[in-house]
Amino acid sequence: MGTDLLHALLALAVLFLPLLFCWFVLSRTARRHPHGHERDRDRGDPHGDRPPRGDRPMR
Repeated sequence: MGTDLLHALLALAVLFLPLLFCWFVLSRTARRHPHGHERDRDRGDPHGDRPPRGDRPMR
């Protein structure tokens, strides 16, 4: 009984640890690259070297 429970918990850990790691990496990547960066590049900045919206100086 105890070994079955241990094996079930280990199986769940083996399943969920890689998923949690992928979620962590993807969420950090999404924070570093804000949504809308592609829109700025498509709107007239062909090389994408214009700073993101938050870093632009105010007019």
